[in-house]
Amino acid sequence: MIVKTTPELAESFFEHLQILKISDFEIFVEKHELIEIDTNIFFEVNITDNLLEGKILNLVDLYGQLVPGQKSEIINPENFEKNEMVKKWNVMENFSIGFADADLILRKHFGFGIGLHPSTILTLRALYEVLSENKNIEHIVDVGSGSGILTLYAEKYSGDKIKNFTVFEIQEDAIHTMIENFLVNNMDFQNVHVNPELSQLKNLNPETTLFVANMRPAELKACENILNFGKIFIISGLMNDEENPVEMSGSKGMKFGEWRGEY
Repeated sequence: MIVKTTPELAESFFEHLQILKISDFEIFVEKHELIEIDTNIFFEVNITDNLLEGKILNLVDLYGQLVPGQKSEIINPENFEKNEMVKKWNVMENFSIGFADADLILRKHFGFGIGLHPSTILTLRALYEVLSENKNIEHIVDVGSGSGILTLYAEKYSGDKIKNFTVFEIQEDAIHTMIENFLVNNMDFQNVHVNPELSQLKNLNPETTLFVANMRPAELKACENILNFGKIFIISGLMNDEENPVEMSGSKGMKFGEWRGEY
């Protein structure tokens, strides 16, 4: 079975396959290293159980009803050309992502961020630009870290030049997943601080510390006491018509369909 979907829906579909305990599938993505708005994402699901197959068909139909303009569909395998896919993820136990010279392995059990959602893509793109342009960044503060994908990407892309990381996450399951992702990617734990006391942020140098947050506006507002320590930001998770609750003067904007980010 081949399911064709969009970046907005791919993350949810991945989650639902996990809930259904379906692990024998692969993900193929069109285009190049930066996923674009017209990118198609394909799930090749190997399944013989008619009941599970029916649940997948219902999911695809439900997505079309709940998310206007976001189309998922079952396509004929004969029309699916694997050799046209420039990016491929093998999803069994691990989830591998190749993005701008940084290869990550994500064990995505709990915690938002497997690299397909538009807001995650915007944040990764901004990280790539900021870390390429600003060689003075020495510390990353990842607010609402989820799966840990942003911290992992910053560590991998910087070539170990960034040694200090502070991560904030309130969901216990997400913290366990994040730590597992750090382990499988051989990340050095020596300078990773998880949920430290806010008083410790007073010691950060705002000129060399990058605050990263990929969250919805209400969550961003709730984390304002953390973000107030920062001067250099990457903010994502906003719809085009939503205001950024974090004050950022002279920010640069990015857009991906209905989503936007700022840095």
